[in-house]
Amino acid sequence: MKCPKCGHENSNEASFCEQCGNSLMKEINSKPSNINNKKLWFIIGGVAVVIAIVIMVIIFSGNPIVGTWAEEGDYSETITFTRSGTWYTSYGDSGNYEIDGSVIIVTEDGWPESEVLDFTVNNNSLIIDGDYFIKVD
Repeated sequence: MKCPKCGHENSNEASFCEQCGNSLMKEINSKPSNINNKKLWFIIGGVAVVIAIVIMVIIFSGNPIVGTWAEEGDYSETITFTRSGTWYTSYGDSGNYEIDGSVIIVTEDGWPESEVLDFTVNNNSLIIDGDYFIKVD
């Protein structure tokens, strides 16, 4: 085995150079190489991006009707649906709602019964039981 320090040829079983005393044992590098560091940062960055995308999907796709809507043709009267499951209008009505598939179940404050209404959302338009609404916020 050749000494990396002085170049002396030693026996294969030698642990130290017979000429200069340098260790012939290969040192184990405890620090990861730059390539491993780059891979680690790439993996961490990828995981962070995936987590950010999942959070955005949860925040923005949970309820398609959240926002303020104006009935087409009469933009002075609006209805607002909140994330917490309440609704209110610009003329003072309010209540609770929940979405179940393609229907919205609406309860008006002061009324014991619920009303089940068909709805669809497409881009910036909302149709509830045939009434067209335009998103205003």
